[in-house]
Amino acid sequence: MATISQETFEKFTEEEKKKLRDEYNSSYRTPNDRYILECTFGKENLQPKPEIKTWDDVKKVYPNTYGNENIELFPCNEFVWDAKLIRKNIAMLKIAKLIELGYGGIVTEEEWENEDIRKFSIVRFKKKLSYAHGFAAYEFVSFHTPEQREKFLSYPENKKLVEQYYMI
Repeated sequence: MATISQETFEKFTEEEKKKLRDEYNSSYRTPNDRYILECTFGKENLQPKPEIKTWDDVKKVYPNTYGNENIELFPCNEFVWDAKLIRKNIAMLKIAKLIELGYGGIVTEEEWENEDIRKFSIVRFKKKLSYAHGFAAYEFVSFHTPEQREKFLSYPENKKLVEQYYMI
């Protein structure tokens, strides 16, 4: 029995993928049913996907992907970057990965260019974080829905990342 390619599986909608995973993990499936699904779609595609909501979740799911995060001073071509700037850039990378994996994906260039699509952002207003929404003004920490934005900021560790990004 031939397994479909990963490229073909990626073309399925998230709803179709979820339906396949639910089918595979349902209690009434026999071992033979599961084997056929595994052979067709690949076992790794049928396993439940872990929920990613904080950076600790990313490190659990991808333990060997990310390096040293405890950089305080970083020499580079005779410059010494201050710790606040380094934390900002590390926070930026973490926020982007969290939004991609756990909060509906990043807002794409096509979406930013489409002024009919509302985007929901977390911005810095004076020395505090604030919610904003708009159609064209680019903000790095942006989401597709207000619910994604509010859920993201409901985790204290995510709030800390955004504060580091805005250097508060």
